[in-house]
Amino acid sequence: MFTDRRYLLTNEGDAARLTSPTYPPPSNYYGCVSFWYHMRGDDIGYLNTYLNVNGVLQQIWSFGNIQTDDFWRIARQSVFLTDDFQIMFEGIAGRQEEGDIAIDDVQFSIGMCSGFFGSCTFETDTCGWTNAKTGDEFDWVRHSGGSYSDFTGPSYDHTYGNQNGWYMYIEASFPRTAGERARLESEGFSPNGPRCFQFWYHMYGNFTGTLNVRNTFHFITQTHFIGQLLYFSTHEIFAQSIQ
Repeated sequence: MFTDRRYLLTNEGDAARLTSPTYPPPSNYYGCVSFWYHMRGDDIGYLNTYLNVNGVLQQIWSFGNIQTDDFWRIARQSVFLTDDFQIMFEGIAGRQEEGDIAIDDVQFSIGMCSGFFGSCTFETDTCGWTNAKTGDEFDWVRHSGGSYSDFTGPSYDHTYGNQNGWYMYIEASFPRTAGERARLESEGFSPNGPRCFQFWYHMYGNFTGTLNVRNTFHFITQTHFIGQLLYFSTHEIFAQSIQ
């Protein structure tokens, strides 16, 4: 399902709403709303998700005013329900004429959404993390075991601490050149309170380069500088970063 301003007579702020049938509450009162969304274009507006309980709308997820690349992203939100309910998707038109908002594979499951949003050990897949299609020159790779170049790292993953575990990795050695970038992006998060972002990183070798973490909100990007190793690192270790 999608909205597209090029073919609809819409103005900024106009809304298109898609509503589910009415469902009974889960037996344990907890549920997980998940779906895939696609938002592309200049100033595309917002995609909001609501619960309609007894005629009262409760916003559970919102994302927008961020131009994304041409691929699908996953969204998940845990909910607590004691009465019959409906799920409502609302697309809000932005200022520009070219832009679309689409959703697919909507699912409601009993029980809270598994794991912390954005968390991933990369043992089975990338958990919704994707390589950026614009703004960089090469990609992150899901990998196990040691790196392909000598005297760099890592030799093992952090989750299991052996060569059977998987992690995300870029090769900073040849054929890469100084200044080239690889960007890995998370799913979109609804701004519903403070969040803690934590990860383990490994930087080892001559002239490793720089690792940055960026967050984007309403077209404003903030960069959090993690580290830059310009000389040979004498110890192969994982370090922890908490933002």
